[in-house]
Amino acid sequence: MPKTKPNTPKNTKPHSTQAKTLPKSLTGIQGLDDITHGGIPKDRATLVCGGTGTGKTILAMEFLYRGTPTMNPAVLEGITGIAS
Repeated sequence: MPKTKPNTPKNTKPHSTQAKTLPKSLTGIQGLDDITHGGIPKDRATLVCGGTGTGKTILAMEFLYRGTPTMNPAVLEGITGIAS
């Protein structure tokens, strides 16, 4: 049986060149802004997750504190629980 090619439209570019850059909001935290290439996506929810003691709350508090002068609205919500 001959091998078949997947059904891909012609004249398509690789996914990475089609991706649009989202507008970013600087966090004011230099290291975070560097590794996120300019901050977190603007006007979108951002989930920060990790184990106990990884710095999630500190990161959120720094973002709230440093974001205040730029007037970026922000909400900090905490959820705790045990995954089943």
